[in-house]
Amino acid sequence: MIRLLTFLAISGFAVAIGFGFLGFIHPAFDTFANFRIHFLVALIVLIVVCIVTYSVKWALLSLLVVVSGVMFILIIQVDPQVVTRQKHGAEIYSVLHLNPNFQNQTPEKVISLVDRINPDIVMLNEMSEPWKQRLKGLEATYLYTYYCPEWQQIGGNKIYSRFPMAPGSGYCHSYSALALIDVTIENQIITLGSVHLRWPWPASGPKQVDKLEPILNRLGNTALIAGDFNSVSWSWLVRRFAGYGKLQVVCCIGPTWFHQRLPISWVKLFGLPIDNVMIKGRVKVFTALSLEAVGSDHLPVLVRFTLEK
Repeated sequence: MIRLLTFLAISGFAVAIGFGFLGFIHPAFDTFANFRIHFLVALIVLIVVCIVTYSVKWALLSLLVVVSGVMFILIIQVDPQVVTRQKHGAEIYSVLHLNPNFQNQTPEKVISLVDRINPDIVMLNEMSEPWKQRLKGLEATYLYTYYCPEWQQIGGNKIYSRFPMAPGSGYCHSYSALALIDVTIENQIITLGSVHLRWPWPASGPKQVDKLEPILNRLGNTALIAGDFNSVSWSWLVRRFAGYGKLQVVCCIGPTWFHQRLPISWVKLFGLPIDNVMIKGRVKVFTALSLEAVGSDHLPVLVRFTLEK
């Protein structure tokens, strides 16, 4: 009986992993992709069970699925041209992205993080009306701001910048799915983007991306986009978003979100990498990493970059 249940579990996880590669057919399959790593870990556990129960054939089959899945993830996610070495003498700039969670009751942690990191640019999601007031003090440090509200007033995207923003260049998509603004750094125009998409199927994240296609097609030659995509780095949704804007997904940030009813300390082991960063043109990233939790169900993401001349 245990052996039969093990075989059925292996088959189920293998099918779920396979479905995750078919996001281009239907958004429902992209939902499976979000949990591909979890399914792979479950298969590894089942391999051990198979070996213990002397089911070597099934163990080898499971191992093949695991290796194939891992290789596919690595091929998609790692782009050696995205994370580069810092050039000697190049000016270093920094962007801090965070979804602070509109229900977060510890704004002092967010403010303390910004003060300590002192980034040049801050991009925040779920900027509800209370959060706008809590962080109003940041406007003394960041003289240039752009706010993209959400219709329910429980969230929105806000970009804080030390660099001047071009008048009239702001763009705010419906439901604050995407906020864009042009800033000038080193006499170069760079488009900053803050993203907050909905979850994939059965939610409407994929439909939002399709509606954003004409906007992304018109992105400037140099851009840096960061946000809560509610989809993992290797998902069809994230890849399609990047493709529309001719953007590169920055690799290896790692898990950034875990359900708010569970300990955020588990995020590195069980979380999902749904906070993503994308670049194009003269932006060259040399570090991109998540930071400690600040009361949200998301971890902050810090990106350091240079601009090619």
